[in-house]
Amino acid sequence: LCVWALCFVPHAEAELLRVVALIGTRPEAIKMAPVIWELQRHPDTIECYVVDTGQHVQMLRPLLRFFRITPNVSLSIMTRSQSLASLSSQLATKMDRALRKIEPHIILVQGDTTSAFVSGLTAFYNQIPVG
Repeated sequence: LCVWALCFVPHAEAELLRVVALIGTRPEAIKMAPVIWELQRHPDTIECYVVDTGQHVQMLRPLLRFFRITPNVSLSIMTRSQSLASLSSQLATKMDRALRKIEPHIILVQGDTTSAFVSGLTAFYNQIPVG
């Protein structure tokens, strides 16, 4: 991750750059862990919020413990026998709420999962850059 590249994300110079790092599945956590660690190494300039969608909660929790990553927000979107349409609508609603509360300058997503797609789309709807 080139942290300096985040300097080009529009924000007031006096405030910390607020970055949301999204994880929802095991592969996303594996790939985003080094990015999250790097963001967290710069607390004087970057405020990193880890948002866990809960798409694969059973497989994700042990991995988060292993990587020593604690989500700031857990959306807990999964329910029993849930359809992708239901998952998507719940995620869009809960992610919209989280983004409005955090007010990030950028959201980082990874992969081709429902979590990445819907979160990126919700960020776009809120005029938040997606990386």
